[in-house]
Amino acid sequence: MATIEKHGKSYRYKIGYQDKQGNNKRYVKGGFSTKTEARHAAEEMEIQMRHGSSLDKQDVTINDYYKKWVEVYKKPNVGYSSMNRFNNIATVIDNYFPNTKITDISKMDYQSFMNDYQKNRSTVTCKKTNSIIRSCIQDAIDDQIIYSDFTRKVTINGAPSKKRAVKFLSIDNFKKLIDYADKNKSYSAITYYMILTGAYTGLRFEEIGGLTWDNVDFEKKEIYVKNIYDYQDTKKIVPRTKTPSSVRTIPLLPELSIILKQLKKEQAEWQWQITSLIRTSPESFNGSLLMMYF
Repeated sequence: MATIEKHGKSYRYKIGYQDKQGNNKRYVKGGFSTKTEARHAAEEMEIQMRHGSSLDKQDVTINDYYKKWVEVYKKPNVGYSSMNRFNNIATVIDNYFPNTKITDISKMDYQSFMNDYQKNRSTVTCKKTNSIIRSCIQDAIDDQIIYSDFTRKVTINGAPSKKRAVKFLSIDNFKKLIDYADKNKSYSAITYYMILTGAYTGLRFEEIGGLTWDNVDFEKKEIYVKNIYDYQDTKKIVPRTKTPSSVRTIPLLPELSIILKQLKKEQAEWQWQITSLIRTSPESFNGSLLMMYF
C-alpha cells in the first residue's frame, strides 16, 4: 500500500517492495502538486507492479538504457557507418537528458527536445534520429519500464535538406583518373592501386581496404568480398557482417588482374628488402611496418 506525504511545497508517494533477492526496498516519487495527483500516480504504479513491472527498473536513465539497447540489439547486426549514427545519437541524449530517468520524460519533454534538436538539422536527419529513439522506447515499453510512448506523434519540422552536388565523373574524367592512377601507381603510393581496384570493381573504400590476397583468385578470375577495413573504429580488417548479400564474389577483370599481379610483385620485393634490413641491421628497424591493405 502506498504512502502519500507532503514534501516541501509538493506531494510524493512511497511504495515498499521486495527486489529479486528478497531485500526490502522503497520506491519514492515526488513533485506532485496535489495529494490526489500523488495518490492517482501511486495507484497507477501499483497496477503496473501487479502486471509484472519491476520497481528496480524505474531508476534506469534514458542514457544507460539507450546505450545498453544499442549494445544488445544493434551492434551485432549493423555496419560501422550505422554504429557511428547510433553513437552520435547517444551523445545527443547525454547532452539533452543528462542522468534523466526514462520514467521522468513526458511527451512534452520529448517534443521540447525535438524542437531544439531540429533547429539546425534537416528534416531527414530529425526523422532518422526520432525513428531510432522511438524504436528504443518501444523496447523499454516491452521491458515494462514505461507504459506509454512519449515519442508518438512528435512533430518534426527540420530545416530543408540541402541539394547535394552531383557526385560522379564524366566518362572523359573517369578515363583520365584511371590513366593517371595507372601511371603513378607504386607500392609507395598504394592509394592509386586502391583507386584502380575501385574503378574496375565498383567496391567501396572499406571493402577495398578489407581485401587480402586470399580473397583474390587469379585462376578463377574472381574476388571474394568478405571483410572490410574498419577505418572509423578499430583501424583493422574485420569480417563483413552487415548483410548476407554484402559477402559476395565478383569478377576479376583482365585489366585489374594485371594491375594486382604487379602490386603483389612489388609487395614481395618490398618485404624481401625489409627482411634483409632486419637481418643486416636490426638496430635500425623500429618494427613499424607499413600498414597493408592487401
